[in-house]
Amino acid sequence: MTPTHTPSAPWSTMRGNPQNTGCWNFGAPSAPAQLISHVPADTTGILNATPVVDASGTIHVGSSDGYLYSLGPSGTWNRLPVAASDAATGASTDARKHGAVVDSAACILPTGWLYVPAGDRSIYATCDGTTLARSELRKESSSPSTIDWLEGNVVTDGHGGLYAGCDNFFFYALRAEGKDARPRWAFATGFFIWSAAAFHPDGSMGCFASADMTVYAFDPRSDQARILWTAPLDNLCASSPAITRDGRVMLGAFDGRIYCLDAEQAGRRIATFDTPALVYASPALYEQGDVQQMFVLSSDGVLRGFDISARGAAPRLRWSCFTGMPSFSSPVVGPAPGDGGSYRVYVATGDGVVLSIDPTKGQIAGRFDLCVLGRKPEDTGDDPAFWTSVQYPAINASLALSPQGVVAVSSGGIVARIPYTAFSECPAPQRLRSLRYVSPAGRMAADALDGQTPLLVDGGQVLTLASVSDQGFEPLQADPLSVMLDGQSVPFSLSADGTLIHMHAPVDRPGFTVSVHYQGALYGSAPCQVRVIQSPPPACTLPGRMWEVTRMSVFSPFVVPALDQLAIATIKITLRVLYVGSPDDDGSYPVAVYGCEHYAGGGAGSPARNLMYLFTGSYRGGVLTLEARNTYFELSALPVGLDTFRLSAVLDATQTRGVSLSATYRKSFWTTMAWLYNLVHKWLAQTTARDAEAHGTHTGHEAVNSAEPLQTTETASVGWRVTAFLGRLLQRGAAQLIRPWKLLDARGAFVWAGTFSLASTQDPQAPKLKVDAAHCSFRWPYLHVQAACIEPADAATLPDQVIGIVLWDADTQEPLGLPYTTLNEMPVIRDATVTCTLIWDDVHSQRIGGNRRLVARVMVGPQMANGEFAFQMPDAVQR
Repeated sequence: MTPTHTPSAPWSTMRGNPQNTGCWNFGAPSAPAQLISHVPADTTGILNATPVVDASGTIHVGSSDGYLYSLGPSGTWNRLPVAASDAATGASTDARKHGAVVDSAACILPTGWLYVPAGDRSIYATCDGTTLARSELRKESSSPSTIDWLEGNVVTDGHGGLYAGCDNFFFYALRAEGKDARPRWAFATGFFIWSAAAFHPDGSMGCFASADMTVYAFDPRSDQARILWTAPLDNLCASSPAITRDGRVMLGAFDGRIYCLDAEQAGRRIATFDTPALVYASPALYEQGDVQQMFVLSSDGVLRGFDISARGAAPRLRWSCFTGMPSFSSPVVGPAPGDGGSYRVYVATGDGVVLSIDPTKGQIAGRFDLCVLGRKPEDTGDDPAFWTSVQYPAINASLALSPQGVVAVSSGGIVARIPYTAFSECPAPQRLRSLRYVSPAGRMAADALDGQTPLLVDGGQVLTLASVSDQGFEPLQADPLSVMLDGQSVPFSLSADGTLIHMHAPVDRPGFTVSVHYQGALYGSAPCQVRVIQSPPPACTLPGRMWEVTRMSVFSPFVVPALDQLAIATIKITLRVLYVGSPDDDGSYPVAVYGCEHYAGGGAGSPARNLMYLFTGSYRGGVLTLEARNTYFELSALPVGLDTFRLSAVLDATQTRGVSLSATYRKSFWTTMAWLYNLVHKWLAQTTARDAEAHGTHTGHEAVNSAEPLQTTETASVGWRVTAFLGRLLQRGAAQLIRPWKLLDARGAFVWAGTFSLASTQDPQAPKLKVDAAHCSFRWPYLHVQAACIEPADAATLPDQVIGIVLWDADTQEPLGLPYTTLNEMPVIRDATVTCTLIWDDVHSQRIGGNRRLVARVMVGPQMANGEFAFQMPDAVQR
């Protein structure tokens, strides 16, 4: 292979070169090469950003916890807060405790400067790895987006230009000048941009895809946003395009199609190839002599190899290879072990495994399991699917290459450079369709259920079984399917694509047998052994205990990590035990746990909310199971209503850990899209006049010189693109649009399954309030509760708190499980006084019942204000 661009770093951008081919030839691998790795000793953020490798061989990768991590060629480990720092002392000059979220790849220029795109609409630069300089892009008030994460990576055109897509719908062009990334121009699209720009081999054109279902081609040599052509797609797109040596643009989309566009003919669609699952990952290209190949990974875990040597024809499928649990990591093409000049396709899986694939036959030539690097003494057996240390095995970051080996990063924080010789041979896969256990973390067991080998599980966890063969996941139908525990039928859920069976493991027995019958025959069964909790805390010690739910991760449906993998991971819910009742006959204690999460509505005009959870459930022998109903969950900075949100955890004197989470939602996607469409129209009407008054009228994409701030583009231009995009969605119909995503089942419902981290925490420094009963009132349907700061100085921190009313039964002193996010209005804060309002509706008042004595208390974060307000709930006649 003859590269068209020779960087000073072996892997300087997300896909290795300006054409985004994901392919690089280092000749023979360096010898001898050693495995270097870092396994986090404590909780780090989620690592989903693609690593880059600099000229020294140091690996750099950003994280959800606001750090840039670096692994040196000798194994040294360093972290740097992604925040502006003082050049002399290295100390952070940012007031934030941690840096900004990083969810995309950095970029290394031949000058040695490394540029990091971050979640605060900024690009950070370093040349020594000890300090970061911040270049903040101007807030686009003309965008309806609620977040400003630079998720479209940052790439270079090879001539000092930097380009980055943002969640605020804008694509930015910048000029690299040492520590500064100076704005050149910005271009508004109709939706978020997760695609990294690719550049034609002759440098005459760059292109990127927006999730508004459009590919945009631009002139990288122009100081203005000169759009050369646009090409429509048939669905959302997050894939980064790859450009062939003869000017074809290859990329995938959420409809499962692989698109082939002709850059030489204004983006004309040459052909498409349909796969059965959405394509999130970017294609990899290999072009040498007469050989032109493309490799694409779909969200069904299948890697496909294509012959693309015929320029005017559709890609020709040569082989398919099932890799395991789906990953959204893009494949790469690199050297095979030895000196023969042969090559391999390297691809990562949701199981935390990196595979080496023979590019001619599509056979697995070798594998390397990152999970083995993180094994702990308490992990028993040989299968990581049953290790408690394996919490976030998926490799969702794309792979990188260096002369010494393949660079892989797991979501759980394992970073490794794997020598090309370290891939072990793989046994031939099983040929028969079978069921396999999948852990709450998304790791699939190596062996099928055989009726004899026990599964080691936790009480109360979501128990998931996958229907698979060597060809891929095998869908099932719900009607001829039944699930039994110890011979008794139990409720279960089937994933939208029909390949995963979810059920809840019991908490009242040390073991049980699960069996699945399909079409009248036994499909699979296994005995299950429940882990023993050595030192569970007594139930009487739980009231007042606090924990933090962090690092939530969802593996099912497979599309969820593609849609919101890092935003979910950055959510933090603080829990506090409010109530523990008397034990039931089976020894389980009823519990009520309050949870809070702060959400700010953002620029879209969507209302700010105090996200409040009232979980009810049980505690038995160290197993805590909780469920909140009719609540909200933050998804891509918009609150989504959930029917149920369920958590299970293990409490032990030596180890407290989250086990599994699940959520259900049965509201119509069409209704959600119509709501979003109306929201944008409302936003457009409200902000057009404001934007014109503040910034004047602009063209929608314009140049700025280095001495001026980046100009905000015209609201009408952004609004037109957003409205046009939503109009296309509504015109196509929600069902047709999202069917390939396999997010919703035939009823329009989804079921999530995943895991989370749980850690004990202490009372935060929240302001202390006291309820003023004399200024509280209840007159159906309005309940007003007023509270004042005990210390007036605390008033300044009130706007930062989650504040709302929670109700107790006055007789039993048990909290009522109600949807408090929905019933509570946003609190009104005046000076040091807070007025909370809860508005009843008929549905929930009927659940409570009439003529019932209730007590209203005010929650400030996870703390309870002093005092209370007692009132009588009227019956229907009195109302």
